[in-house]
Amino acid sequence: MSGSEVSYGDWQSRELTVIGSLAYTQSDFLGAMRAIADGAVDVAPLITGIIGLDELPALLAELDGGETRPAKVLVAPNG
Repeated sequence: MSGSEVSYGDWQSRELTVIGSLAYTQSDFLGAMRAIADGAVDVAPLITGIIGLDELPALLAELDGGETRPAKVLVAPNG
């Protein structure tokens, strides 16, 4: 988990409200992994590309710039 800093003065002067949430539990992930391993969920359509390590910097730059459409790209180290 990474840290974050928030100015208490900003919260107070702007009357901000901060709400946290947790979307998934460990049992959710275990259930999903089990469904994938059992073949109950076909993940192949989710993979939009496979790239080699040398292509990774360019893809990360695209993602950072918001100019890419891939949903799930696998990085093949030997690729």
